[in-house]
Amino acid sequence: MSAPLFLRPGEYFFGRCEGSVVTLLGSCVAIILWHPQQRLVGVSHYLLPRRLQHHPDPADPAYEPDGDEQDTRYGSAVFQRLLGDIRASGVPASHYRKGIFGGGRLVQDASSPIARIGQNNIQFARRCFEQLGWAIDQQDVDGAAYRRLQVDGLSGRVSCECRPSLGLPPGKPHDQSLYRR
Repeated sequence: MSAPLFLRPGEYFFGRCEGSVVTLLGSCVAIILWHPQQRLVGVSHYLLPRRLQHHPDPADPAYEPDGDEQDTRYGSAVFQRLLGDIRASGVPASHYRKGIFGGGRLVQDASSPIARIGQNNIQFARRCFEQLGWAIDQQDVDGAAYRRLQVDGLSGRVSCECRPSLGLPPGKPHDQSLYRR
């Protein structure tokens, strides 16, 4: 088995993987696809439903796409890429197992627009699944937690470990020692 492939925010993978695909999710959402016979795996890590255009509130669900359908930091591009990759695989979407993960609430102040980002990401994913007629086979979303998500490229097994968020209030400085090695 090869070393894990780690996806950072905004990254995307679709194909065969001899190891696992791993990502860490806060308010971001990952869409997972798995085809057992072909051993095709799709994993995304999107930050927002769509690119912010004329809405100053980053949690505003009234985003407008800007035509950049390859920027997988945004859910709209993720679904476009997934649909294209599914078509290119020659295997119907109905033959894939599918999941939604992430969308945690990572700040204490529920009135903060930032606190709604995770919920908007989840709603966007669910709305896309519904429009595409996709069933959600597995999900672990919402809550005051971040997640370590791992998808085994050989078996399709999904491991999602939840850890409590630090619950940092917005606008306060974060302890930078948490980010140093």
